[in-house]
Order: sequence, then C-alpha cells, then structure tokens
Amino acid sequence: MDKRSYPRVFCSLPVDMSLPGRSFVGHYRTANVSRRGFFAYHTPRWAIGTRVEVLFHCPDEPIRVHAKVTRVGRNGAGFDFIDVDSGEQQALEHLVCPEWHGDDLLAGQLKLAPYTETSDFRGWLHLTSLLCTHPHIGGGLAGQSTLSASS
Repeated sequence: MDKRSYPRVFCSLPVDMSLPGRSFVGHYRTANVSRRGFFAYHTPRWAIGTRVEVLFHCPDEPIRVHAKVTRVGRNGAGFDFIDVDSGEQQALEHLVCPEWHGDDLLAGQLKLAPYTETSDFRGWLHLTSLLCTHPHIGGGLAGQSTLSASS
C-alpha cells in the first residue's frame, strides 16, 4: 500500500530545470507528479537540499515553480516544491487532480494521456482510476447518486 500523503499522477511530462542564478538549463522527463513534488529521470546527481527552478511543459500552460532535491536514485531524483504561491499551487492541483464540472468526465485525465507510457487497456483503466477514487469526482458523485436515488 502506498503511504504517500498525496496521490501521484504517473506521467512523462517534459520539464526544464536549472540552478538559481545559473544559465544552464537541463531538459528532463517526470516519472510522476503530486501536489507535494515530483520525480524526474536522468537528472544530475545534485546534493539533497539543492534548490532548483522548474518549468513544467503542461498541456494547458507551463507551470514555473521552485523545488529542492529530497531523494537521489540511480535513475533520477525526487523533488519537493518550495515557496509555492497560491496561483502556482492551484495550477499544480489542477494538473494532478483536475476539477470536473460535469461536461467531460475524462477531460482532465485524458489531457495527460499523451504523456503517459500506457500502451494497453489495463493501463488506460489505471490512468482513469483516479477519477473513481477522487472525493470531488468519483467519490463525490457516488454520494450524490445515492442521495438522488433516495430523494
């Protein structure tokens, strides 16, 4: 069982990272993103605590934030977001847990679909499973339909 505080969205988003005050920009790919942070593949072996400037190339619009290295592994590094203002937090939340207004149930998840490594039907079902378990989408709808049926 996953003990993380926030659910992760597994996606391979293009992300640019640089050290503050330096001109070098590295181009990487995420393995996953959550409200708290992300994991990126093939990053330099920066020391834990190193601060980076991050630009996510998202389907709707780019998101620019600051993060710090929290974990370094063989294939990349984990980062926690830092100094996130309310606008950046809202953009990150929309990325990992898109709001659904009833028009198109899968719109939020399907915009990330091209950035996933899903190649079979089972994977696509997993991709959309967040919709079923999210309290404001699937979970909320389940409660509403019960109320509607009993009204």
